[in-house]
Amino acid sequence: MNGLNRLVDGALADAVLVRNMVKATEHSLKARRSVIEGHYPDWEAMRERAHAVRRRSLDENAALWAQAEAAIRRRGGEFVRAPGPTAAVGSVLEALAPYKGSPVVKAKSMVTEELGLREAMEAEGFEVHETDLGELIVQWERRPPSHITAPAIHLSREQIGRLFEAKLGVPYTSDPVELTALARRFLREKFLAARAGVTGANFIVAETGTLVLLENEGNIRLTTSLTERLVAVTGMEKIVPTLDDLKVLLRMLPVSATGQFQNGTTSFIPLGRGHRLVVYEGYRRALLDDGEFRDILLCIRCGACLNICPVYGLVGGHTYRSVYPGPIGVITGPFLSGSRKPEAGSRGEEERREAGDRSRQKAEGDKQAAGGRHPSLGPDEGKDGRSGRRPRADSKLETRNSKLASGNLQLSSLCGACTDACPVKVPIHSIILKLRAASPKPPMERLAFGTGRALSVPGLWRFATALGALLPRFLADRLARPWTRERGSLGLARGDFASLWKKRRL
Repeated sequence: MNGLNRLVDGALADAVLVRNMVKATEHSLKARRSVIEGHYPDWEAMRERAHAVRRRSLDENAALWAQAEAAIRRRGGEFVRAPGPTAAVGSVLEALAPYKGSPVVKAKSMVTEELGLREAMEAEGFEVHETDLGELIVQWERRPPSHITAPAIHLSREQIGRLFEAKLGVPYTSDPVELTALARRFLREKFLAARAGVTGANFIVAETGTLVLLENEGNIRLTTSLTERLVAVTGMEKIVPTLDDLKVLLRMLPVSATGQFQNGTTSFIPLGRGHRLVVYEGYRRALLDDGEFRDILLCIRCGACLNICPVYGLVGGHTYRSVYPGPIGVITGPFLSGSRKPEAGSRGEEERREAGDRSRQKAEGDKQAAGGRHPSLGPDEGKDGRSGRRPRADSKLETRNSKLASGNLQLSSLCGACTDACPVKVPIHSIILKLRAASPKPPMERLAFGTGRALSVPGLWRFATALGALLPRFLADRLARPWTRERGSLGLARGDFASLWKKRRL
């Protein structure tokens, strides 16, 4: 926790960061409130509908992906299931190998952040350019995004101007119009030279095999239409049953993400020839069968919980030291441990595990091919690339493996605002409480709870308060420093209430 405390203290001491965060999050909250009050009097009913759609996406996940795969393959598209990070990154690198000689343009995608895809591509010699303006800024800054939908929310326009000056060799300006023109000029050259593009996915529609992407800048439309090869990477939870189910999500996402009634551009791309869809499973596979924490997968990555969180709104995203900041990052982080930056030795284990998965899938396919079933079909789950029974998530074990994530669990006031703001009703603060209960406790917290249990004995309580009253105040404060540092002096009274009651016979 000491490292986390230092990051929090540093963020709170950074007046520019605090000003940027407060200004940006308050603007988003006001815009969101205005749109909901002006256009959506049935907002709570919409939340219920969206929750039901997302619930069905999880309940029927295997069958829905089988439906999407069939539609994509009928049009000549490629469909790849990636059990882990190595398989996902490897599939993208394989698809783009013929295009290494030209720039690759990349649209915003949080799942590729999980995978460290851009860094992996750069390590293989690819020239990769983020095309979302915020993502381009943090790429140049060599830092991860600090917000799900506004990656550079932590920076002021003056800081961005200095970055453009350094990276583009242009005279300094902090004017947003001029900065946007500079970025457009830089990216336009890359779009025209690129032959391949990479995107994420807001949603995949199962009944049509359609990739759905929402944006405001037009960069995704260029990434998907100007290139001859497109690779889309998505998590397995992003499936939506039908176009009709999609409607409520398309109405709610812009409001929740940026406070807009409608985003600038929505692209519907029927995946087919020249397209590859990589469906990343990773920790999602285990969570899908987890009764306690399955609701984490309902998330549509809108960032509403970040905008309303009083903790995130002051310390910013980088304090969380995780791919996903804010409340959704707090509950996702314990299961992400090892996904992007595996600990030493874990990469080999991961490769062996994925090789085992592929071997099992092949063996299953060999047994079932004679019966006319799809080679990747399991007996119970349809075309999901697995045998019938998925592994049960050992959630507590996953949590205990991540000290970083257990530290981030303290970055919450448990006020519940995140749960109220979530458009698909993820019970975020309840999940934080469950994860806290399952996580290793910091030494001071263990001491505090142990002391509390001991002091519940009346005799020990009387002895401890009498002893505490005899201590000099500075010594009592020193002993309780982790508590009094932010809350003031203990100032124990010389006598307890029970004694005063007896003496005064009140």
